[in-house]
Amino acid sequence: MNKPIFYVFCLFCIASTDVQAQTLRDSVISLQKTVHNLKNEHDSLRLSEINAKQLELRIEKNDFELRRDYNWLISHGFTFGLAGLVALFVVLYSAYQAITRWAIKQAEEKIRQHFEHEDNILKREKKILVLTPEKQSIAFIKQFFREMHFRMPDFELIGKADLKFNDFQLIFINDEEDIINNEQIHIILRDIGGTVSVFYFGGLQLQQDIKSKKQFSSCQFKSQIYGNLLNALRFQKLLSNTS
Repeated sequence: MNKPIFYVFCLFCIASTDVQAQTLRDSVISLQKTVHNLKNEHDSLRLSEINAKQLELRIEKNDFELRRDYNWLISHGFTFGLAGLVALFVVLYSAYQAITRWAIKQAEEKIRQHFEHEDNILKREKKILVLTPEKQSIAFIKQFFREMHFRMPDFELIGKADLKFNDFQLIFINDEEDIINNEQIHIILRDIGGTVSVFYFGGLQLQQDIKSKKQFSSCQFKSQIYGNLLNALRFQKLLSNTS
C-alpha cells in the first residue's frame, strides 16, 4: 500500500475515533444528568416510565465503550509516533479555530449587509419633504442629505398653502434655530395621512400630545439626526406595510 495514503488513512481513523469518543462522553454525561434529575425531583410518574436502574446500566455500557475506544486510540497512537499525534492535534485544532473565525465573520457580514442594504433602500426610495421657517437657512440640512446619500428631498417653507403632504413618506420639520411652535406641528399632524411620518429637528419643548403620536419622532442635536431619521423611516415602512 502506498505509504502516504496509508498515513493519511491512519490519521483519518484517529480523528474519527476522537469524534466518536467525544460523542460517547457527551452521552454518558447526559445520561448521568438524567438519572440525577430523576432522583432529586422524586418524579414518581417519570420514574415509573424510565427505570433508573436501566439508565445506569446504559451508562456503564457507554462508559465501557468509551474506555475501549480511548485505549485503542492511545495504543494505535503510539504506533504512529508521538510526533504524529502532536502534529495531528495541532492541525485539527488550527482547523477548528480557522473555521470558527470564518463562521463568525460570515455571520457578522451577513447581518451588516442585511441592515446596510435595507437602510440604503430606504434612503434611496423614501420621498421626504423638508419644511423650514422663512428666515432660517437650509444650508446645513441640504448638506446633510447630500453627504449622507439620501434621496434629495423637496424643500418648502412651513405654513405654505396647498402642500400635498401625502405625496411624501416623511415630513422633516427643520427647526435648527428654534423658530417653530407647537401649533404649527399640530397642523401638520392633523393634515397628514395615516402612513406619513413626521420628524422634528430642533429645540422646541414639544407638547406631550405631539410626542405621543405614533407617527412622530424627533431629535435635538445634529449628531442624532442620521440614526433617528433612519429609525423613523423604518417605522414608516412598517406603517405602510400594515395599513
